[in-house]
Amino acid sequence: MTQPAAPPKPPAPKGALPKGVVMARYWKETPTGPAVRHDHERPVLDETEMPVGVWWMCPAGECPAGEWVFPRTDGELARPKKQYCADHGGQLLSGRSESTDGDPKVAARGRLQQAITAKKTAVRQAAADAANARIAALRAAGREEAAHLRSNLREHVPSAGVSLAALVTDWALIENLDGFETYALGTGLAIGGVFLAYWAVYLGEIVYARRMGYTLKELPRAVRQRAMSHARWVAAGILASGVWLVMGEMIGARLNNWQGVLANLMAAVLIGVVNYNPWAEMVQRRKDAARTKLEAAEAAARAEEQRLADLEADRLARQEEAETARRAAEEAASADAKKIVLAEDDRVVAGHKFAERWAKLAEDAKARSMGPGFEIWRTVVVADATRKLTAKVDGEQVIIGHEFLVRAEPGVLAPRNGANVSPFLQMKTWLSSMLELTDGMLDLAYQPKRLTGDNKTEPQTLINHGLVTLFDSHPLGANINHPGTSGVHIDAKGSRWGFAGHDLRGRPVHRRQWTPGQAGGGNRVGVTGTGKSVVTQVVAYNDLLLGILPIIHDAGKNAMDFVDFYGIVPVGHTIEHREVIRESLWAEMKRRQAWINTRTATGLGGMEVTADPTWDTAAGGPPIRAIWEEFHMHMRDQKFVKMLGEMIRLQRATAIMAETATQGSGLADMGDQNLKEQLNEIMLQMMRVSDHTARLAGYSGGLLPSSLPSLPGMMVMQELKGEPVGYRSAYIPRDPMNPDSLIYRMKQPNGTPEGQQILFAPELPAETIEVFTQYGLIDLWELGKTKSGREQLQAEADPVESTVYPPDLMPAAVAKPKMRADDVVIALLKHDVDQGGSGLTQPEMLASGWWKQTDGEWQKNKDAIPAASTVHRACNRMSADDTGLIAADESSPARWSLRPAGLERGEQSLMVLRAAGLLGSRARQQSQQTGVDVSALERQAMLEAEQAALMKELVREAAEAMGSQP
Repeated sequence: MTQPAAPPKPPAPKGALPKGVVMARYWKETPTGPAVRHDHERPVLDETEMPVGVWWMCPAGECPAGEWVFPRTDGELARPKKQYCADHGGQLLSGRSESTDGDPKVAARGRLQQAITAKKTAVRQAAADAANARIAALRAAGREEAAHLRSNLREHVPSAGVSLAALVTDWALIENLDGFETYALGTGLAIGGVFLAYWAVYLGEIVYARRMGYTLKELPRAVRQRAMSHARWVAAGILASGVWLVMGEMIGARLNNWQGVLANLMAAVLIGVVNYNPWAEMVQRRKDAARTKLEAAEAAARAEEQRLADLEADRLARQEEAETARRAAEEAASADAKKIVLAEDDRVVAGHKFAERWAKLAEDAKARSMGPGFEIWRTVVVADATRKLTAKVDGEQVIIGHEFLVRAEPGVLAPRNGANVSPFLQMKTWLSSMLELTDGMLDLAYQPKRLTGDNKTEPQTLINHGLVTLFDSHPLGANINHPGTSGVHIDAKGSRWGFAGHDLRGRPVHRRQWTPGQAGGGNRVGVTGTGKSVVTQVVAYNDLLLGILPIIHDAGKNAMDFVDFYGIVPVGHTIEHREVIRESLWAEMKRRQAWINTRTATGLGGMEVTADPTWDTAAGGPPIRAIWEEFHMHMRDQKFVKMLGEMIRLQRATAIMAETATQGSGLADMGDQNLKEQLNEIMLQMMRVSDHTARLAGYSGGLLPSSLPSLPGMMVMQELKGEPVGYRSAYIPRDPMNPDSLIYRMKQPNGTPEGQQILFAPELPAETIEVFTQYGLIDLWELGKTKSGREQLQAEADPVESTVYPPDLMPAAVAKPKMRADDVVIALLKHDVDQGGSGLTQPEMLASGWWKQTDGEWQKNKDAIPAASTVHRACNRMSADDTGLIAADESSPARWSLRPAGLERGEQSLMVLRAAGLLGSRARQQSQQTGVDVSALERQAMLEAEQAALMKELVREAAEAMGSQP
């Protein structure tokens, strides 16, 4: 019969089957046979028309869940993508199907059920066999025990027979010999016979041992002991015979009198005494052998039972694992069902989903007259303005959540009834309950003004906006509480780690607080409201837990964020406080250097050598961290900036760290390029700042701070130019009624206004206390320990006012700024651009008077002028790549000018020179005549420019996200 021709195979869905495999009802049952039509489809190799793949299915009944699995090219065992059934929770198992099967799935299930049934039957039969085997072993052990007892009795017969034969011989002798002969024979046996018998048996054993291959020197101790034991046994028998003869003759024992009966009883006693030990050892040996066999049989039975129990436990564990997987799948499905939007939704789809859900919430609130404190029905979600929040974590792009824009009618979201907070921010609990989410899975932000695509601001009186952020992975919107002492640890290398917060996946992040022999501290950048001060609180708290002394100076806010640390550690905020801290740390650094240099150790051969310069906290004192909050407010004092830069260079050897916190990352906030680079190289923390600010800091990581969610405490941390980590900082509350507040972590109530201190700064050596006392740091510290002292500290003058130098003293008070040749060159070119010039040649740069007015390596040269090669190398460095900062024309000599990319760098260098008053008298005259600080105005202008650039980038990102051009 002719088989019908196979119709053309439809193309398989993309990604459903491997390349070259199609689903078809026609396939060959043998490699050489024709393609036969079957009732069901199966995977078939398109080239050979032969079946391929294994059907993995759920073993529960007729469950249709399953997956075709195909052989892997690398030879590894192929597994299904989903290893468990979502409906029954069972693990998918493979079923065998033949090419002759019409329905491969039904055939595979039948064979699988047969295999499962056979396995269950085998397990039950194995259990029964194990039980029967144990019963049989116990019975056999009983039989063997009885046989051993019989064998023991049989082994007593030879020695008992010899003893009875000796007794019969003795009776024959005593009956046939006269008295003297009996005494002589008995005495001879008791004396000479014993000796001869002993040596005869002993030598016989030795001879036997030598025949077995032993020499006298190599004769084992066990063989000697056995020979001696046998010899003593035989000698004891001979002795007993001689004694019995003498005793029997003495009492006149005969077979027909009572003395004979007494002699027989005495013979029985002597036989028992002689044979007791050998017979006892014989019985014990037999019992031990029987017990060993019995225990071996029981151990084998127990092992079999344990094996079967392990198989059953493994089956139950797999069943529990499958059940757990099923529950997890159900919970995940339930969680996905509760989600308003999914991670894979694009921003427009997610926006429309949330807009529909918001509209339903609003309608329900209006119908029930139970709104969240404002008329939510007068608000709408702008679906097209939805923003998808993503960030790069461990090299992988991670979806954090979605940000939705809520637009309200005028006045709906405005604060009311004298409150300072919009009701929009107060509805978080209500909204999370309505959306069936935890509070941490969403965040709210009120924006009375919103930038539109044309970079204009809509008036506040016309429209209000709010932002709703939903997080997908974990409750990033919830505050992260510091766990206390469990959040810090010291590793095997001596590095001290403190809890910093949670990353974008909810995993804990720990910061390296200090490492022996390594530089510490760093720089923290963030505009107002991003959480810099909270991070400083966490750093200081971790330091106290780890035995590090933190010293805090807040130049901007009179230490208002650090009043809880008063008395615990030194805290200051004025210029006088700054100088006390500076001089104390500088003197302590010098003392520690001298102490290190005088330390010795015993080297090779007892030679006295210099000790390891790595700082020893046990012998030299704890690490010290000076935290300079609002560091940009010290820019007028170049002496202080220079001192701090020098201290950072030397800090590794003395374990004295410096950490700064600023609102910007340029030279306008740092004052010295070397200081900036050193701090940022050690550790750079950037709060959610603009890409422009990140670039000014020299940051080049893949995770951009601007891409983080707009939450307080969100930041990027990069240590030693390593892989940047994005996370949200831990938060320690300061609520006086919260037992987890910062103050209660350091003091506990005891009924007095001051409380009882429970967290202390590390103990300082007497030499350090002497230095700190001499330079006033101990006095500053002690002031914070009493209420009157704290009031005195808070009453100190405003540090901002105290930094203004009188106009006639300004030039003398400002020191030379420390700069590199690159900074001076680019400042010259920027100044030339400001003056309308067309560029400068290298000889013209060398002729500038700025080289003498700045502090650089060229100060060592004659006339403090750099060599021509110094300028040449600086120009080449800044023009090396395609995006160089400067460029030269083709004239001879070449004339160098700024590129657009170098304008910012040039302005930063000029800011340093202007702040130091080194650009001539024009700026100083203007300051003297008008009372206006030109440097401060320029710095403010630079900050505004940075903020404007940030807003421009945000608008551009929003426009790109919405698919339009800015």
